[in-house]
Amino acid sequence: MSTLTPLKQSKWKYLLLLLSSGVTTIAFLCSYIAIFGFEYHHRFREGYIGPGTISKFIGVVILVGYLILTYVVTWDYNRDINSSVVRIFKSLFNAIVILSTGSLLIFLMFFFIP
Repeated sequence: MSTLTPLKQSKWKYLLLLLSSGVTTIAFLCSYIAIFGFEYHHRFREGYIGPGTISKFIGVVILVGYLILTYVVTWDYNRDINSSVVRIFKSLFNAIVILSTGSLLIFLMFFFIP
C-alpha cells in the first residue's frame, strides 16, 4: 500500500494538481527564458544579442529533465496499481494532465497578462 493512498482518496489530490501545474509553469518559463532570452520580442532590433549556445542547452536540459521527472513522479504516485500496462497509461495520462494545465497557465501568462 502506498503512503500516498490516503492523500489520493481525498480532495487534496486536486491541490497537488494545481501545485504541480504551478511548478510546470515555472519550469517552462525558466526553459523559455534560457532558450530564447528575456527580450525575445526585441530580436529584430539593431544590436540584439541572443542567448548563447550553452544557455540554450541549459534550457533544453531543464525542459527535457522536467518532462522526464514529471513522468517518474507520476509513475511513483501510481505504484499501488498492480498491472504494468495500466500503470504506464495512468502515469502517462497524469503527466499529460499536469503538463497541459501548466502549459495553459503559461499561455495565459504570456498572452493575457500585460
